Amino acid sequence: MGAARLKERRAFRTNVLLKHIGISPQELEIELLATMREQFGKALTKILENIDEVLLKTRDSSRYKVKERLSTTIETC
Repeated sequence: MGAARLKERRAFRTNVLLKHIGISPQELEIELLATMREQFGKALTKILENIDEVLLKTRDSSRYKVKERLSTTIETC
């Protein structure tokens, strides 16, 4: 199959997606990655908070004192 034919088939598939769901494959990929990034961030936050709680509850309180609890954020691109 020639390069021109492949290009034509891709264009056809893109047009079908645009017609049926109103979004191009590139836009779909961008939206999916953004959603996945957001969900991963929420899951990671929950995991780190759970680790903090476990460490707080299982520490040797005679050796380690809780000085302060801070709320922090992680900035990503």
